Amino acid sequence: MMVEATESTPLSPQRLNTCKMLSETHRQRMRQRNGETWRVIFSALTFYVVASGAILQMEGGHTLGKWRAGIILVAYAIVGLATILFMLRASKGNRTNVEIAELAESVMLEDSGSGHWSQLQRIYSRGSQRRGVQTDRHSRLCDCYFLSEAAVVVAFALTAGAIALAKP
Repeated sequence: MMVEATESTPLSPQRLNTCKMLSETHRQRMRQRNGETWRVIFSALTFYVVASGAILQMEGGHTLGKWRAGIILVAYAIVGLATILFMLRASKGNRTNVEIAELAESVMLEDSGSGHWSQLQRIYSRGSQRRGVQTDRHSRLCDCYFLSEAAVVVAFALTAGAIALAKP
């Protein structure tokens, strides 16, 4: 039989430690994933810059030809698509990690025994007592970050493609 914690029955130290571990683990995993995402994005952008630079540095007598330009454009599209798919998956993982961490933190705050719980809860949930407000707000932020990162990758891919096509 599960017993939920209330103000009269605080969580056991073991459950508090479990909540703390869950919060720390999921926050750490999100930080790791963000680092991985930026390395992938940076690698893709570097690929576009280096490949475009190599195309621009070609001697005047050497032309790309239609088939080489086509191969380059396909490579650009593959790199861009793979990067965006990786970013999308990372964004979904981050959203899940934040939801779990915030839920664990909410349980710890509820059990803090503080007489200021209602004030802490108001600050924590940005003025709303409804569960899920913080997660919804964070989901929108994740989507905005993902879209802006994806826009940068697409812009680099299109610019690099235009350089490849413009090379005579």
